[in-house]
Amino acid sequence: MIDGRDREAVQEALRLFVPGIEVVDTAFHDWVNDPMSQGTWAHHRPGALTGAVPLTREPHGRVHFAGADFAGIGLVGIDGAIETGASAARAVTQALALS
Repeated sequence: MIDGRDREAVQEALRLFVPGIEVVDTAFHDWVNDPMSQGTWAHHRPGALTGAVPLTREPHGRVHFAGADFAGIGLVGIDGAIETGASAARAVTQALALS
């Protein structure tokens, strides 16, 4: 894990992606340990959810899932929560109409 207050550590990490980049300063806040926020959102490594996430978007019998953590757009944000909530509501409405 990189300490966001350590300019040199941040610079070293960024140079993996942008060789020669110079970091002149950093701004950091520890959201996880902030007593007012009590945490932060999830950040998944690329490819970590490609197997499970598509399955959670599909109904499992009469169970439909919604949530920002597996949204197709706006992953882990309010727009993702709205998108999956609206999609699940449409799917439930359709399923009830067919029963």
